[in-house]
Amino acid sequence: MKTEKKALLYVLVLVLVIMPVTGTSGQAQSESYGGFYVFGHEVRAFQPCGSDSVYWVRADQEISKHLREEYQKLTSKPYEPIYIEVQGHLTDKATEGFAADYDGQFVIEALNLSRGRQKEDSNSDTASRILSTDPVFSVTGVVWQWQQTRYNNDQQAAPDDPPRYTIVFQPDGRLNIRADCNRAGGKYTVQDSRLTIEVTHSTRAACPPDSLEQTFLKNLNAAAIYFMREGHLYIDLKYDSGTMKFSK
Repeated sequence: MKTEKKALLYVLVLVLVIMPVTGTSGQAQSESYGGFYVFGHEVRAFQPCGSDSVYWVRADQEISKHLREEYQKLTSKPYEPIYIEVQGHLTDKATEGFAADYDGQFVIEALNLSRGRQKEDSNSDTASRILSTDPVFSVTGVVWQWQQTRYNNDQQAAPDDPPRYTIVFQPDGRLNIRADCNRAGGKYTVQDSRLTIEVTHSTRAACPPDSLEQTFLKNLNAAAIYFMREGHLYIDLKYDSGTMKFSK
């Protein structure tokens, strides 16, 4: 009998030791996320910014209702992505139902609406909305390295050293640019997929003769449309003249 009790106690201790710690409530730790939400028939999807993974969304009845109502206000048809900022946590991949087709599940615990209203009420041209169709949030804060520009005359420009040609879109509408041996800055605006870039200043160091500094800056000033594909940023140039490709 004593042997059986000791064995049972050992098993209980072992279970407690290897049990994953998720907090005193038994739930995973809640964190802030920004990303794109898609709603439609049999679709509840969330893709965090900077991630290639797409998650099935779970939420309580009140949050689901609020999110659905806001989604319908901001979109004209189903399956259009909107940007949201939420509190929540990731959980295991579902094994059945529509959720099983996703990389995992994301549990929304709260919408950060109060912070969103403060931003919306500001007079800044780049004030962000917590619920928004504005896709700028998917590219901000990332150091994008220029890989190449393919022109529609079958020509291309490609730097030998991409880390020397970079652009960072700041959330407040400013740009940080490295153009080979020079540093530059400017501003940008985004509306839907339309993108305008204005390089306003640059240092004036003399770069090597084979530098693509001026080509890079000229291409940026000709930005017209942007889109994402397989984690890369693409910028179509004005007059359908070519496309720039950037990687992280």
